[in-house]
Amino acid sequence: MENKERKIQIIILIVGLLIGFGAGFLVFSKSGELEELIDQAEQNSRQIDLKQTEMPTLSTWQVAVADQGPGDSVYIETATLPAPGWIAIYDDLTGQPGSNLGARFFDTGEYEGVTVSLLANTVAPGTYYAILHEDDGKIVETSFGRHPFDHTLDPVVTDSAGEVLAEPFEVIIIGARGI
Repeated sequence: MENKERKIQIIILIVGLLIGFGAGFLVFSKSGELEELIDQAEQNSRQIDLKQTEMPTLSTWQVAVADQGPGDSVYIETATLPAPGWIAIYDDLTGQPGSNLGARFFDTGEYEGVTVSLLANTVAPGTYYAILHEDDGKIVETSFGRHPFDHTLDPVVTDSAGEVLAEPFEVIIIGARGI
């Protein structure tokens, strides 16, 4: 009987070793594939992180202003600034931008439905211009704040032909015969 039990123990030992080596072979032979899958998942994760942190790039300066009534501010329909800058409002001087009536600073971005406060009111009828200026980046303490607009230091934005980006608009009479 002892012999028979001994044989069963040896057979169980051999079967156990075969199962163990077989399982080990399967696990370790696929470890290269597993490592590849882990590396690929990490790369995808990094790519997703990069996509979430990338800021969209704005390539062109733009401003749109509709005709409007007179007042102490100008309504800007839309504006795109690819860098910090100013939207300045000028009156008309014989068909060209004349005196600056007011300006407002904007960080890089796209804007919709913003206003520019003026130091002098617009009057109807009249032509005015919204002109984009790059910011010179200087912070100066003044009675107007820490970041004043200076048309002599904050250069106007020009197109590829060197033309000033000026958006003309009309200030119109509002009333029974106006709008």
